[in-house]
Amino acid sequence: YGDGAAPPPLEEVVWWNARLKEAAEALVGTERSWTDLVRRATLYERLAGVGADAAPTGLYHWWMARAYPYCARAQAAAYAAASASVLFSELVLPLPGRLSPFGRMIDLVPHGRGGAWAALHLLVALLPLLYMGSCCYTGLFALTSFTSY
Repeated sequence: YGDGAAPPPLEEVVWWNARLKEAAEALVGTERSWTDLVRRATLYERLAGVGADAAPTGLYHWWMARAYPYCARAQAAAYAAASASVLFSELVLPLPGRLSPFGRMIDLVPHGRGGAWAALHLLVALLPLLYMGSCCYTGLFALTSFTSY
């Protein structure tokens, strides 16, 4: 290469490139696993208190030990209801009349007055799109579709 030797064959360069990309992907996965483990260890450390003999106290401990599980369940139920509502809205789209829950929400907002009411009308109409877009991008990030490899 540097001493006048012939360059490596193309197949070898392609093979080394593929191995390098596999190693980089493995490194990214290992780094994510490590970050997740450190985050969990930090959480458990906070829940256990500062020292080994310190009793867990404070608002953070109350939130994580008592309130968070119920809030997480309520959030999951709200997301399930929103997903069911989106699916139902898509199913009844070709039917006559406005059977969609999102259509009913839009009907509740007065839209012929202009100004702030028109902005609120557009915001309510945008809610299903924002929800579906956030679900899509959350899934793509969970599948690591936005990595460089």
